[in-house]
Amino acid sequence: MMESALPQDATVTSLDINALLELSRLLIESDSPDFILNNLLLTLMGKFGLGRAAVAVADANDPHLFHTTIVKGSGGGLAGSQLRRAATPKSNGEFELEPATDAILDRNNIGYALPLQFGERTFGVVLLGKPFTNRELSQNDLTYAALVRTIAAIALEGCSARGSLHHANRKLERRVHRLRSLFEASQEFNALLDHDGILRLLGYTLMGEMTISKYAVALKIGEEYRFAVNRFPQAPLAECLPFLAERGPMMFGPEAATDPHLAELHRLGIRASVPMEMQGETRGLLLIGQRLNQMMDDEDLEYLGALTSLAIGGLETARLLQEMIEKNRLEEDLRIAAEIQKGLLPLVLPTLPGYQIAARTIPTQQVGGDCYDAIELGEGRVLLSVADVSGKGTPASLLMANFQAALRALAGLNLPLSELAARVNDIINGNTSADKFITAFFGILDPSEGTFRYVNAGHNPPYHFHKNGTDALDVGGLILGVMPTLIPYQVGEISMAPGDMVVLYTDGVTEAMSKQREEYGDDRLQALFAGNYSITAEQAVDRACYDIAIHTQGAAQSDDITLLVVNRQV
Repeated sequence: MMESALPQDATVTSLDINALLELSRLLIESDSPDFILNNLLLTLMGKFGLGRAAVAVADANDPHLFHTTIVKGSGGGLAGSQLRRAATPKSNGEFELEPATDAILDRNNIGYALPLQFGERTFGVVLLGKPFTNRELSQNDLTYAALVRTIAAIALEGCSARGSLHHANRKLERRVHRLRSLFEASQEFNALLDHDGILRLLGYTLMGEMTISKYAVALKIGEEYRFAVNRFPQAPLAECLPFLAERGPMMFGPEAATDPHLAELHRLGIRASVPMEMQGETRGLLLIGQRLNQMMDDEDLEYLGALTSLAIGGLETARLLQEMIEKNRLEEDLRIAAEIQKGLLPLVLPTLPGYQIAARTIPTQQVGGDCYDAIELGEGRVLLSVADVSGKGTPASLLMANFQAALRALAGLNLPLSELAARVNDIINGNTSADKFITAFFGILDPSEGTFRYVNAGHNPPYHFHKNGTDALDVGGLILGVMPTLIPYQVGEISMAPGDMVVLYTDGVTEAMSKQREEYGDDRLQALFAGNYSITAEQAVDRACYDIAIHTQGAAQSDDITLLVVNRQV
């Protein structure tokens, strides 16, 4: 029943040619396949006086299958029917319909099934009933029908080409628009320097560019994901997030409802997840809800991947900036604290006839827990002290300031040395927690008597270098701040003859580590000054600091270093 070529010996009148030219102009200008097919049928029905006609359109996937989509006249029985052509063409190369299809056409009084082709492409089959006069179509009729079909096929091909071009143009325009959107977003993300502002901009971009109102952002902190933003009715399960991050960008189709990993997310309305990556490392995860009135596609997923990279880059920049601001603020606070702590040390050490006093402290951080002091008590006497607070840095420096304030306030009361130590201990104990304490050494130098009376409150024993040897000054009591004073502090006393020297120090001196993890040690400190009666107190401090630097060369300073030296001139 299928016909395809122009009949031989057929003629077309000039009137028909004019009609065909007008039809050609009308159809070729159209971008609607339905318009073309409807006019094709109406033209043939009007020309031949047909009571029914239809078009079966070729299936997109099966070249042998045709779907009847347009029916004109009294051929309602054809609507929705499927036709199938034979898999083996005729010997002349034409194809024919399967017998079952012929039976459908016979039942609906279809006398002609004419292919609608352009080149190698088959658009469908034109189904024509018989004229009202019940005559057969002549050769001229078939020729005219073939020309009309050719015009329609050409129009359909042009319509398809224009449609493909239009689709390609729209796709290109969409990509250009999104590239422009990403460029603008990158500028805005880089301009924003606060965490919340960047997340708000991400939400505005999702809504404005993709009509997405429900989304969530989970940022990776350590090994955990924590939600920074959630616009879903409830927070998605956090345990699902590492799994999604490993899967990469993905959309959740209907099958997600039965996936054990995705079912709960799908129930919440999540339709896609996109890892937020920076330099190949996942820093977060974006969860996306359904687009308003539109399905999500691969291009959307690609756009979201680029957008999240910009967002996480902006968040990382904001985080680093905030860290830098906090670091600068801390450094400024430490600088001010160091200036304050430096101001708590005596600017000028007392000058005593026949004696020299020198001191130096080297904190391991900008502020430290070591201190020294030299307080004039009147009548030529001087209270010398060295102390070391447990810990380092700002907390230690605050406690040390408390100690210095207490010591200076009590020094003016001219208390016995034992009572002075007891009161300082009680003040420190009443103002600190049990895990904070101070080791300290107090000594009163009396040049008029040539004596040095002292209390050692759990501190490294200072050394008294004299012509007969070296003595450790270890008389005293417990460290300060651990408990109230229950047992009075004992007081030691030495006489300082000309040439004698007393070296006070903190454990940062003797415990200074070399690269080989060896301590400087008490023996080396004693050997440094034994028998050196001619050096000044300042030279003694310089010599000790230099020797410690030689010992620790290449190693980081591990503790505060403090030295105070007093000697009696020969």
